[in-house]
Amino acid sequence: MSVPIRDLTRFERKTLLQGPQACVILNMADGTPPLVIPVPRAALEAFSTVASKQLADGNTASVILQPGAAAPGALRILLEWIQRTCDARDYMPLPKKAALSHNVMMYHAALALGMTEVKITIGGYLNVLVEDFCNQPLRWNDVYQMLTILPQTSMIIQRLVENLAHARRMGLLPLEYKQNLETFAKTCPELHKQLDKHDQRMSNNQTLLRPIGNGPNSNTRNWVSRKNNTERRGGHTRRREFADASEHLLSDADVDRIMGRG
Repeated sequence: MSVPIRDLTRFERKTLLQGPQACVILNMADGTPPLVIPVPRAALEAFSTVASKQLADGNTASVILQPGAAAPGALRILLEWIQRTCDARDYMPLPKKAALSHNVMMYHAALALGMTEVKITIGGYLNVLVEDFCNQPLRWNDVYQMLTILPQTSMIIQRLVENLAHARRMGLLPLEYKQNLETFAKTCPELHKQLDKHDQRMSNNQTLLRPIGNGPNSNTRNWVSRKNNTERRGGHTRRREFADASEHLLSDADVDRIMGRG
């Protein structure tokens, strides 16, 4: 749907509940019967980009998710919310849960279905926590959950790994936390590679900012310092010229010339 869900009128949202039903089918990895949840087809297509693609040809009424694509409870919450917000007087964003782990699972399910509205609200909340990681680190259990179920290519995971590397290098992580991270990284080569990459980048940045000269009188600096010194010298020159000009007292003739009365 071209119009964002939150911008639809109440009548337009209620209309999405009418018509035929579709089903979201979540296959289970343990051999148990799949989870089947019926949802009004029009509403499902409006909220889910994955559903809109799978149901586009009209030959199927099912959206199939592979094992592990979503937690059953989180999937139920999202699909029930679709129907509630369509039936509500005003659009209701999906409320976040008290437990961070529940929000992570809802975001995971939203990624599987391509639910943009949930990715904006719940994903935005998770992103705030990740961005503030160095000031207020998340619990290791929550970090472990995010690293194991969210896609490695997601922006949230990329920023989380970057902040983990920074916090570890700066000594912001407790010893047990650091040990848990390093133990997990040994079992996950891609995570280990990403942590090392960020470590190397931070090390290179510190090298660039460190003076290369052998003493306080040395004029040898790295290229960053030379560039900054050049800019500062230019700035001093311009400020000096301005200061010299400002010391000149304007005569009556100068004022007339400036005002166009000359």
